[in-house]
Amino acid sequence: MGRYRWRNPWLCYEVTERFTRVSDMELFYQFTVDDPEHAQTWTGEFSMTRHNGPIYEYACHEGNYSLANILRNGQAEAARRAATPATSQVNGG
Repeated sequence: MGRYRWRNPWLCYEVTERFTRVSDMELFYQFTVDDPEHAQTWTGEFSMTRHNGPIYEYACHEGNYSLANILRNGQAEAARRAATPATSQVNGG
């Protein structure tokens, strides 16, 4: 659990975060924002599931035209692999 207090006079709120391991495959994240300017605190939470593949940055890709090409090429590669019959490889010394 982490607590952060910003010292800026216009940011007088406190955020409390909590990470809970639910299982080997799941992490549960909760946060609470306590702002004296509001009558009550507010919270958010979500589960994070373990992923064994590559991890990509989660960011805004607005206007990123290369992303469409990357996805299109990945789909074409998957279609090509599905259409190509599997062949066994023989190790010839």
